[in-house]
Amino acid sequence: MIHSPSSRPRKEIVNSLNFPRPSDTPLIRGVMEHPKSLILKSVTPFFPMHFHILTLFPSFFTSPLQSSLLKKAQEKGVFSVGITDIRDFSKDIHKKVDDSPYGGGAGMVMQCEPVADAIKNVKETYPNARVIFLSPTGNPFTQRTAERLSKDPSPKILLCGHYEGIDERVLEKEVDETICVGESIFTGGEIPALAVIDAVTRLLPGTLGKEESHENESFSLSLFGAKEYPQYTRPEVWNGESVPEILLSGNRAKIEDWRYENLKGLCQEEKTVAFLRRKLFSPQKPLKGRNFFLRNHTESDIEHWMKWMNNEEITKFLPINPPLSRADEQWYYDWTTTNLWGLFLTILNSEKKPIGNTSLVIDKERPHVARFGIVLGEKESWGKGLATAITKEMLKIAFKELEVQKVVLDVFAENFPAIHIYEKCGFRLVGKSEKHYKKSQGLEDGLFYEKVQ
Repeated sequence: MIHSPSSRPRKEIVNSLNFPRPSDTPLIRGVMEHPKSLILKSVTPFFPMHFHILTLFPSFFTSPLQSSLLKKAQEKGVFSVGITDIRDFSKDIHKKVDDSPYGGGAGMVMQCEPVADAIKNVKETYPNARVIFLSPTGNPFTQRTAERLSKDPSPKILLCGHYEGIDERVLEKEVDETICVGESIFTGGEIPALAVIDAVTRLLPGTLGKEESHENESFSLSLFGAKEYPQYTRPEVWNGESVPEILLSGNRAKIEDWRYENLKGLCQEEKTVAFLRRKLFSPQKPLKGRNFFLRNHTESDIEHWMKWMNNEEITKFLPINPPLSRADEQWYYDWTTTNLWGLFLTILNSEKKPIGNTSLVIDKERPHVARFGIVLGEKESWGKGLATAITKEMLKIAFKELEVQKVVLDVFAENFPAIHIYEKCGFRLVGKSEKHYKKSQGLEDGLFYEKVQ
């Protein structure tokens, strides 16, 4: 039995291999077949992670890649970098790689042939490499992007544009992904390429001194995607300002509470949700109800969602249209994990096996209102009173813990079992919308319910 459209938005490993590096093994390597490719030191192409930069300005990367943690990580064999000058593939006597744009306009556009030939040359060494174009027209580069790329062992060709960009024809043919590093314009893709390399490699085992260093920092999943709490060090008093007393107490539990309470940039509603996620719905100690448990989503839930959300019987009364890909479900996991305006919970049966999802999402415009959703994905859980018990538990959480005054929901007009459960739990009908839901077979009517404390 499917009960209600959950608050579900619509959307579109690396192994830790450490082996000794001979003293003559290169750190940064260009493609050997082209003598003008930049070679700072030599490197084997068989390290766990390899980046290859295609650029018009190879020397731009010399200092950053030979400094600090990036240098140390290369020396330890965590990753390697190759750099190739796109001009080496120009057939023009002056090594020209650009021309004026068709249709007119300011600036110049990089031509197809040098870019395509440079990519082809690198792929002779790394045939399974993914081509990533750094451009303001791409998808935003976030910490989730960095985490995804760090888990993908395939070599990565970072294509740096310049001038007004690159001829669209070669991008359509050769590029696998386009990434935008911030809503700002750079003179070229070189600085964004460095940002991608730095953000990805620091997540690789062996880069940081302590593996947990990147676990509790700004935008990390353990902080629910929020900005990190304030940090302090010696001296204890500086210019009359003291370190918060709790940080000197030695009480690790209270210190952790303080840090989560002081995550930067959060409003009170988000702080409340962050607190509840930690205290009530930890995967290690889920909330116990009557014959069920509730916990925060974990990445292992994705496999269950793939099964449920691609089953037409399960999604009959959900506003989604299968098929959904793993990428869709990964996006949903990332979104729910970092969205602190709601509780997004996995329902477990008495044996702690995932059987469904439920959620309470606070209305940003009306913080006193929360939207409820539930889906039971395992058919053996249907008809046992679980949906009623879970709905009552979520109402209690909404009114007591989130301190909202009203819980609302919408439901397919023909989902009679769900409607019966909601009315049994005290929801009252407040409206109807014809052709509210868009399904592959047509439009469906929707009903709107609310329960006031």
